[in-house]
Amino acid sequence: MKPLFFLSYFRADARSGNIERFYKELVTIVRSKAAVLDAVKDEDVGFFDQRGIKAGDSWPDVLSEQLNQCGTMVCLYSPGYFQSEFCGKEFGAFRSRLTQPGGKLLPLILPVLWERPDLLPDPLPGQVPAIQFKEETFGQLYADEGLDYLIRVKGDQSGEYQQFAKAFAQRLVKVAQANPNLPPVATLASLEKAPNAFSPTVVFLPPGPKPVGPRKALFVIVAGLSTQYEGVRNMRGCYDPEDVGFWRPFDPDMDKAVSMMCLDAAQPEHVFPDVLPPTPDLVEMIREADKTNRIVILLVDGWSVRIKSFKQILEAYNAAPEAFVNCGILITWNEKDPETMCQQSTLLSELGQTLSRCVGSNQCSYFEHDIRSPGKLEEHIRSAIAEIRKRLIRKNLVLGRVRSDRTLPLISS
Repeated sequence: MKPLFFLSYFRADARSGNIERFYKELVTIVRSKAAVLDAVKDEDVGFFDQRGIKAGDSWPDVLSEQLNQCGTMVCLYSPGYFQSEFCGKEFGAFRSRLTQPGGKLLPLILPVLWERPDLLPDPLPGQVPAIQFKEETFGQLYADEGLDYLIRVKGDQSGEYQQFAKAFAQRLVKVAQANPNLPPVATLASLEKAPNAFSPTVVFLPPGPKPVGPRKALFVIVAGLSTQYEGVRNMRGCYDPEDVGFWRPFDPDMDKAVSMMCLDAAQPEHVFPDVLPPTPDLVEMIREADKTNRIVILLVDGWSVRIKSFKQILEAYNAAPEAFVNCGILITWNEKDPETMCQQSTLLSELGQTLSRCVGSNQCSYFEHDIRSPGKLEEHIRSAIAEIRKRLIRKNLVLGRVRSDRTLPLISS
């Protein structure tokens, strides 16, 4: 049996366990409505990568295979979902199976509003079809707040959640059974090589007055994977084993990945963020970004100075002969982490030596070394964006790149 659905989601959204709860509920209801035999495994009813990929499997190959045979795609719409390159690749790969003669798309992409609709890009990226994710049968609370809210606040046994789950499963089974012979695509690319359907041809910004100046920012996360802190510190639960973008700088008080904090802080400033790990060519990357009026913000974990490769990257930045007008540095400390607070003064001293030219100088446009809460981090991200934008505008006016009565050109990828 080919699975009736493929669950596509942003990995950081799954940390709470609510996505797995929804998957289990959806499988149970779909199994009943589609009269699937009890002997059929859950992962053969609907594909969820946390269940359907076994140890030793090549996960890009398994995902490509499933995208090419599942009957529908269930997409959990959230801000992070549309920022994720891999989610964009999944979406584009499945969408390539749906195009009919004349350009019409089969209605087999089924979006779920995971978070509030006002948090999503407006408009949605160009390859995302205008699919209605608010239906009367789904319930008004879901339409206003999203499914994650229903599970977190109301509980997965609440009437509002059950109303949505049953109505959504019914819709899924209906469209899957109406299109039982969706063919695979013989030329479906490996996900590693697939294009990102969410790649913008323009920068998608929230509504409101558009500011002058740069509208793209690179956030370089100077923090390691959990394995890189072995022998450096004892409390390593806030670091992700696979992706530095999922570092949670204020865990356990706030179980929120740093990539999502960047997104939330950048949106009010009408800035489109890209989140990257640090690399040895950081200085050259900042220089290239400066040529295209792109903001660069280094988000530094205080412990990173004790990881040799990161210390060398920061030392190279400090040794650069020029001042980086387009760059800011923010250093975070988790004051609820006793190990960090015990070592903070020593770590600060080591960072002060490593970034000596940034302290009290103009080596960068914005420098803050004592950020201790999520609110302060987002506040300083916004302040850094505003200050760097102002200095870039001033620099470009002096260089004669733009007239004083015009905005800088919109930078897009």
